[in-house]
Amino acid sequence: VTGVQTCALPICGNLTVNTTGNITQNAAVSVGTTTSLTGNNITLANGGNSFGGDVTFNAATNVTLNDSTGGLGIGAGSYAIGNATISSTGAITDAGPLSVGGNASFTGDSAVLDGLIVSGTVGVNVTKDATVVNATALTLAASSIGGNLSATATSGALTDSGTVAVGGNASFNTSAKEIGRAH
Repeated sequence: VTGVQTCALPICGNLTVNTTGNITQNAAVSVGTTTSLTGNNITLANGGNSFGGDVTFNAATNVTLNDSTGGLGIGAGSYAIGNATISSTGAITDAGPLSVGGNASFTGDSAVLDGLIVSGTVGVNVTKDATVVNATALTLAASSIGGNLSATATSGALTDSGTVAVGGNASFNTSAKEIGRAH
């Protein structure tokens, strides 16, 4: 299969889609348990999508996911060679390593992203708390956190490339000697 476009899909069990082409949709997707997606560009951004379990993706380029019915868990080992744009009406979490070769953006109620390996910037826009741990240097894109922010660059500098607004307390941790603004 070289490309897959989903129609309205209510699935009680697991959904697995493997293609060398793009994965797109023309109607909402509802999956009761886990979802596994492998393709070139993965775009499941419909406002009515509902993923009941973790979503694991392997994108040769970019991935865009939206979940409208609660939290969105990203499965361990997920990756996008390009950019990742993830949104949910609930909490966004990762179950393990989440690799992104470009920029990553997360929008939701709250975020616990403690397994990131992002080469580009990380943007977080949540109404409550956010925890962001990147295995390398961490560059925060323009972000808005309604509650508390804990940001960690496991190895490398922690910088920002835009305004990071935090409604609560913020803690910044890095093993490097530099915390500051990106140039």
